[in-house]
Order: sequence, then C-alpha cells, then structure tokens
Amino acid sequence: MAAVHNFTALVRLILRRDRLFLPCWILGLVVLGCFFAPMMPDFMGDEASQEVMREMLKNPAMIAMMGISYGEGFGAVYAQFLLVWVIIGGAIFNIMFVMRHTRKDEEEGRLEMLAALPVGRSANLLAVLLVALVADALTGALTAVAIAAFAVEGIDAAGAWCFGASVAAGNLTFAGLAALFAQLCS
Repeated sequence: MAAVHNFTALVRLILRRDRLFLPCWILGLVVLGCFFAPMMPDFMGDEASQEVMREMLKNPAMIAMMGISYGEGFGAVYAQFLLVWVIIGGAIFNIMFVMRHTRKDEEEGRLEMLAALPVGRSANLLAVLLVALVADALTGALTAVAIAAFAVEGIDAAGAWCFGASVAAGNLTFAGLAALFAQLCS
C-alpha cells in the first residue's frame, strides 16, 4: 500500500491540469461515436443500397480494415464502420494523456518534485490509469446513451451499450499499452 500512498492527491492534480483537455476529448469521441447514427437509415435506405454495402464489406481491403461482417442490419453496419474510427480516436487520446502524465512529466522533472512529497513510488501511474479508466468508461457510457437516444431502427439499447462497452475497452487497452511502454522506453 505504501507504493500507491496518497494517489488521490495526484488524481486531483491530473484533473485540475486537464480540466479542459479531458472534457473536450470525451465530448469529441462521443460525437464521433454517435454522429452518424441518425443518418444510417438514409445511408442504407433501400434494398439496392444495402446490397451494395454488403458487397463492399466483402472486399478484402474492407475486411482487413474493419473485420468480417457479422450482421446485416443498421446496427451491425454502424458498428462495422464506426467502431474502428472511434477506437483510433480514443487510442490517440489515451496515448497522449498517459504519455503526458508519465514520460513527459518524468523528462521535465515534475515527477522528481512529486517524489519529494509524501506520495508512493507508483502513485502517479495508478492515478493516471485511474483517470484514464474513468474517462474511457464515461466515453463509452455517453456514447451508448447518445446512440440509444437516437432510437434508430436496427440499433436497440443492448446494441448501443455493446458498442459503448467496446469503445471503452478498446480505448482502455491503449491506455494500458501506453503506460507499459512509458515504463519500458525513454
């Protein structure tokens, strides 16, 4: 427990330092995740458009980029197209956030100043990952609520929550990878 002593003070410091950065990124990712939901019925309205979409998703380049299609409704196509882009945006956010509060703070000497205070050796890393966890969970939950609020045919509440959970899990994966590489590399 001594290794993470007083990490809550570091959480408050991170939240104060990023009081504009965090809400802007979270809002941006939520907008990216739900912006196209009301447009899906117009985008794939008639049977001919849906057939063109199914053929396009069978293209090897599309499979390589977005994976194999497992459904044919609006929700499946929406998740197929948007999930990768929302996770890429979340990856950029998490990598920048974690590196800023770990590696950059260490290189600029801020962590030495914090180490002089009564905080544990791993408290900064725990605080950064905890804030990233909350930000990613909030992003996923708000994305799910926003998609479900549009009430698009073919996208039910369970699908919206599954999409939001996928967004949160994908984003959190990149936070963990960034934390790992921040500790291993200079």
